[in-house]
Amino acid sequence: MPTPEDLLAVERISAEDLAAALQSDAEHPVIVDVRNEDYELLGHIVNAEHLPSATFKEDADVDALVAKFGSKQNIVFHCGHINTRGPTCALRFIERAEAAGVKTHVRVLAGGFADFAEKFSESAGLVTPLQSQRRLSNATVISHALGRKRANSAANTTS
Repeated sequence: MPTPEDLLAVERISAEDLAAALQSDAEHPVIVDVRNEDYELLGHIVNAEHLPSATFKEDADVDALVAKFGSKQNIVFHCGHINTRGPTCALRFIERAEAAGVKTHVRVLAGGFADFAEKFSESAGLVTPLQSQRRLSNATVISHALGRKRANSAANTTS
């Protein structure tokens, strides 16, 4: 398990710099979104690769990702708020890329998706449409509420 110092040592890219890279004519970075269920619920950066954090547990799985993305010079990992998942997965990728002798430039999105979406939610083509996010979110809130009620009922009957 990486230390907090290890997580902080991974190079960061600001939301503004990532947006500029995505809007430029240059080759776009590969964006790896390691959030779990919140990828669809809360929206995502357009064209991001959705690879839930569990994908980075097994060396063989990470090695396959290194083979897939290793030729790309710029790879940006992110999670929701940049606390743990994004930097942890980025470190796993860096570790396995180095073991394979692959040179790439891996960074983590400072502030995570929450910061990026707050700054660029209205910018054309950068974040999934907010209207569809609201529809998904409302349906999900109802689903989660029903699921919680059932889980609480089950817990009370087994106590």
